[in-house]
Amino acid sequence: ELDWKTLVKLSRPGWWLVHVWLYLAPTGNKYHLLSTWSFWLGLAYVLFPLNLLVYGLNDYTDVELDAKNDRKGNFMYGAKCSMEQMR
Repeated sequence: ELDWKTLVKLSRPGWWLVHVWLYLAPTGNKYHLLSTWSFWLGLAYVLFPLNLLVYGLNDYTDVELDAKNDRKGNFMYGAKCSMEQMR
């Protein structure tokens, strides 16, 4: 079973900035939105699930390869999970 820390690592917060534009594009240069709490809540609400889906699915499909990867196990390159954890 995956705990919250592992789920956050799977979503690779180090790469969240890559997908920020998907959330920012519809704002249409309305920079006043940056000062609202709903903007930041929405940003977290979009980025965590999106990246968990993208990178978590990738990690699910190559568990054996990731087990041998020395870069795995951090917030940039994802968690190092066993097959039992990923089920």
